[in-house]
Amino acid sequence: MKIKLTLFSAIALLLSSFSFGQELQGSSAEGLIEQETGIFIEDEASNEIIDEAEVADVKKEKVNFRDALKEMKKDLKQSLKAQKKISKERKSKGLSGSGMSEVAMILLVILAIILPWLAVGLYTGWDTMLTLVSVLLWLLFWIPGIVFAFLVIFDVI
Repeated sequence: MKIKLTLFSAIALLLSSFSFGQELQGSSAEGLIEQETGIFIEDEASNEIIDEAEVADVKKEKVNFRDALKEMKKDLKQSLKAQKKISKERKSKGLSGSGMSEVAMILLVILAIILPWLAVGLYTGWDTMLTLVSVLLWLLFWIPGIVFAFLVIFDVI
């Protein structure tokens, strides 16, 4: 059985049953709830009957959703192809893939001298392997860490 109650009415019902020492059981509980709240209890049997039109609507929505997903996948593939094409064109023209300004590049070079691993991490988007190699070179010997950072920043590696 489903009981539709608000939180307040359920608390009030429980408090009133405890205060009078009543135990709520079976149909007497349903009658008391219906009297107290004015909400009538529905049988699950009446809810089990599902309208066939509703099922058809749900199936149509599923089909529409799948079609929308297929279209979105096609659009995503097209945009990825366009991005790859643009990236290839930039590399063929000799432009940096990061598209950084001169000021940002100068600041990155200064940072590569002070903390090479941080410069490598910022430039590569925190690529785990390159950043860890830079940290190890920086910890072992400071100068190789700087050289490695310059090689990464200037797209040699």
